[in-house]
Amino acid sequence: MSNMNRRQFSSKITISGLGLITLKLTGCGSSNNSQVKESEQSSSDLSPMYSITVYDILMEGHSNLGSGKLGPNGTLPATTIAAGVAVTLNYIQDPHGHKFSITAADFDKLKKGERVAIDTTMAQGHNHKVVIDPKNKAPNANSVVITDPTKPNVEAEKIYASIEELDEPHLFVQGSKALEPNSVEYCVDTKDNCKNDQTLWKKSKVHLDTTDRQVLMSEQSLILDMSKQEIPLMIRGKLKENSRIIESVLKLVRKS
Repeated sequence: MSNMNRRQFSSKITISGLGLITLKLTGCGSSNNSQVKESEQSSSDLSPMYSITVYDILMEGHSNLGSGKLGPNGTLPATTIAAGVAVTLNYIQDPHGHKFSITAADFDKLKKGERVAIDTTMAQGHNHKVVIDPKNKAPNANSVVITDPTKPNVEAEKIYASIEELDEPHLFVQGSKALEPNSVEYCVDTKDNCKNDQTLWKKSKVHLDTTDRQVLMSEQSLILDMSKQEIPLMIRGKLKENSRIIESVLKLVRKS
């Protein structure tokens, strides 16, 4: 492919820290008269971003002298757990001024559903223990949805794309990391239809660039229904480094 076409690709594609993708869809007629609208769509990985819900937790005061559970010691808010920032709180089971600190490591354990036990400060020659168990959810507890800390960050790698402003446009593809050229496919249909009908997928394996700016192009021009205002598009491929499959769920939008 010529250098001019590579420059055209670079002018069409937008890659940012937010993972935005610029796609262009031509209208009917010649490319000079086409109605084109740039549409920025967030890309998504094949693996979903895993999430969990944390709730307000009832904390318990315990004796360090063998008396066991002494009673409730207040509520740890879900918002505090989600923030994960170390805090120091008052121990309220006696009036001796004990305090206890919940560390960032403790919050990490709570987010994973693990129980933590924290010794209070000393006062009057003794201290206590505060037990915080995620299973001990507070009545009418508030909740916060957070990223599951036990799952990998699946948003690190993405696929970006652009389309020529031509009557029979080709699809240009680039990964945030190098892709296996023969693995890249696209499907011009809804996500459900693409998932359920493998015959809808087309290859995009022409290797145009061997530099860090690897570019792949569809073998055939895209067949688009120009009567539609929006056209769904899916792209998937394997990463060279570990063969993990990633994909983007996109949308082509015509000018109104």
